[in-house]
Amino acid sequence: MLDRHVSHNRDRFTNLVDEEQEYFRWQSEKIDLLVSTLHDLGPRGTLADVGCFTGMATQAFRSTGFKCAIGFDLSHEALKLAAARGIQPRAWRIGEEPCPAADSEFNVIVAADIIEHIVDTDGFLCELWRILKPEGFLLLTTPNLGFWISRLRLLVGKPPWSYPGASSTVREDLMVDLNHIRITTRREWEALFRARSFKVERESGWSILGAKGDQIGVRARRMIDRWATRYPDLAYGLLFVLRK
Repeated sequence: MLDRHVSHNRDRFTNLVDEEQEYFRWQSEKIDLLVSTLHDLGPRGTLADVGCFTGMATQAFRSTGFKCAIGFDLSHEALKLAAARGIQPRAWRIGEEPCPAADSEFNVIVAADIIEHIVDTDGFLCELWRILKPEGFLLLTTPNLGFWISRLRLLVGKPPWSYPGASSTVREDLMVDLNHIRITTRREWEALFRARSFKVERESGWSILGAKGDQIGVRARRMIDRWATRYPDLAYGLLFVLRK
């Protein structure tokens, strides 16, 4: 079943290339937060964007001060578009092979909403540790199981937003994400990062409600969300800044 789940992920994201504008519209607040965080860190040297897709976000990351950017993805079609944007493309089938990178190659690694799609999260983090320079930074984002709306949904018997669900093919609730494999809370992620020798420097919250439209119900939720997102434990998504 996990093999089918992984295959479902690959098929889904390989077929998203023609929808990149809509895909990045949904990701805009997260991308802006990553860009702002990179500015704060004072970027230098070489950037790796793991799960770079078509390189649209990678361009924004690189523009904060990196000499060059290398993008990793499993979709050859997406990597062709990334290459056209000046991103050095490298294919990586995470979980099946080592990362095609040298030890300590990168000053900063961005892994935006990748880890929730991975079965062997320990192995994934070990590879990122290997290719990151000493004192380098890993910026990692993932949806948060403790999202404030998810807490309310559980009270009425509904699954949390972005929850993997019962299978990779069947869902009753639209908030179940069939592409996800692992979703958990901030403290559980931090425990894993520390176990894999990363130092947790800071964490922030981010939201996707800004991309949900402008209906009255959405506007009301957005007002609460602006307050809740200040507290990572209540935010829709989590950004971790980790140091090697």
